[in-house]
Amino acid sequence: MTVTKNKKTKKWEVDISDGFSPINGERNRHRKTGFNTKKEAEDYEANFRTFELHQVSKRQKISIEYLFSIVQHDDINNDKKMSYRITQERNYNRYLKTYFAKADMSKITYDDIIEFRNHLLSRKAKGGNGRALSKNTVNKQILLLKKILDVAIVKGLIYSNPCKNVRKLRIDKVDMKYYTLHEFSQFINCFDETDYPYKLIFSMLFYSGARINELLSLTWNDVNFNFGYIDIHRSVFRLKGINYYDTPKTKAGIRKIYIHRKLLDELKIWQTKQFNILHEYTDNLMNLQIFQDCPEDIYKDRVQIKKTKIYEKHSHLKKIRIHDFRHSHAALLINQGLDIFKIKERMGHETVEITYNLYGHLYPDKQKEIADLLNEISY
Repeated sequence: MTVTKNKKTKKWEVDISDGFSPINGERNRHRKTGFNTKKEAEDYEANFRTFELHQVSKRQKISIEYLFSIVQHDDINNDKKMSYRITQERNYNRYLKTYFAKADMSKITYDDIIEFRNHLLSRKAKGGNGRALSKNTVNKQILLLKKILDVAIVKGLIYSNPCKNVRKLRIDKVDMKYYTLHEFSQFINCFDETDYPYKLIFSMLFYSGARINELLSLTWNDVNFNFGYIDIHRSVFRLKGINYYDTPKTKAGIRKIYIHRKLLDELKIWQTKQFNILHEYTDNLMNLQIFQDCPEDIYKDRVQIKKTKIYEKHSHLKKIRIHDFRHSHAALLINQGLDIFKIKERMGHETVEITYNLYGHLYPDKQKEIADLLNEISY
């Protein structure tokens, strides 16, 4: 039997067989001891067979928990970024897990998917601001559900994916928000000396175009004062008070961003001040995050809180998101007539199409140039 009681220890044991290895012909076995009751051992066996060996018959109820465990396993084997896997798990826990907790996923229909989508559309976004979930967020959850059900197809548990014919919700294009140079000057002048590290962060966002989590991963080892650039080669994300580092969003995200002399001089002055403040806490000052003014790193939520306080104190300021400072940088470069291919490299986009899709509307004069050119060559 798989579950037995040890006569000496009086504890229950599990001995699970998974057939024979095709490599060496030996039996694949998994043993676990020390269970106080038979039920504990049987529950362990059932979970192990389902979530580790993936032994599920078509007659069994197929849980979303089981299918998502396979998705997670596959993502690890396929070297998906940790940030991607954590975001995916958050979405699963927040939107799918409870809704489908009692569902048999092998019996889900197209109508069930539409009903789930309508449920999401009726939900409020996290944060208590009363807003409904965005259509973009809802579309992402349907894509995640499709990915989960694709696993069931691979396992031979279903033969078609009911998400396949569900069309994406149409997302109305909203006007991109960004700061002009004058608007940024109004914003940055609202910081006092005690907020200098945050002032430096927003200056770097506006004048470099880097993503916030790329900037917050920088140490002084990533700043080249001789040649005047910052070396973007990783991104930070925070989970339960711990910082995790990964490569940037895409391969194109690994890049050198050259910054102007005035900002470089500010960084050099700040480095000296920071070293004087924190030298007693570390033997390796070059490994400090370039913005921190205490032993703890500054992270994104703290930057957001500081921005919110500035807006509360100075209500006349135009309000934009942290990511919009990156858009502001692109708009600044476009306004100065910089070639879009150079902007693509600086922003770390994989293709110029991505850059143009994001910022093409900021090139109205370019469209007129094309029309004028066609007027000259047409017959």
